Amino acid sequence: MTSKLLLIAVVALLFIHGAIHLLGTVVYLRLGEIEGFAFKTTVLGGRIDLGESGTRAFGAAWLLPAFGFSIAALALWVGSQWLMPILVASIVVSLLLTGADWTVAFMGACVDVAILSAMAASRYLGWVFP
Repeated sequence: MTSKLLLIAVVALLFIHGAIHLLGTVVYLRLGEIEGFAFKTTVLGGRIDLGESGTRAFGAAWLLPAFGFSIAALALWVGSQWLMPILVASIVVSLLLTGADWTVAFMGACVDVAILSAMAASRYLGWVFP
């Protein structure tokens, strides 16, 4: 019973983390306004100006981990062998994006590190991740 609850919790966390990445897409593609997330064309603390088209690409890039974490959650739920490559790729892309927009997205990077830590611990203890 405990392992099933843990599995459900991890699947939910991955889905939620993926959905939160959609905030970057909404803001940087100017699909809407979100309080606390102002549109800007700069990354790395204002050091690099992406311009309008670069900012649109940056906004679209947030879709990658959004879909990746959702697919990883589904893969975990069904016990698929392709969970790890999808999850690791999603974490890498997420860390790059959150690092580029650290002032707003630092908590996303913290969640990525927590997921990596949980992956390492579960691998060692034989829990959720295969």
